[in-house]
Amino acid sequence: MRRPGRLMIRPDRPVMRRGGLVLRRGGLVLRRGGLVLRRGGLVLRLGGLVLRLGGSRRPGRRRRPR
Repeated sequence: MRRPGRLMIRPDRPVMRRGGLVLRRGGLVLRRGGLVLRRGGLVLRLGGLVLRLGGSRRPGRRRRPR
């Protein structure tokens, strides 16, 4: 069930991690202390390290209005 060292994210549920507030609501994007949460997959950006879990794998995918 609950394992130490593992981040569990549930929709419509506030998650407190590393003294930071992470809220995900059906696809809400919240950035706190370098933490980025995107809908469809978990995106963690720390310093320059980018970890993507789930979602589609698209290299160079950024918010760029074309």
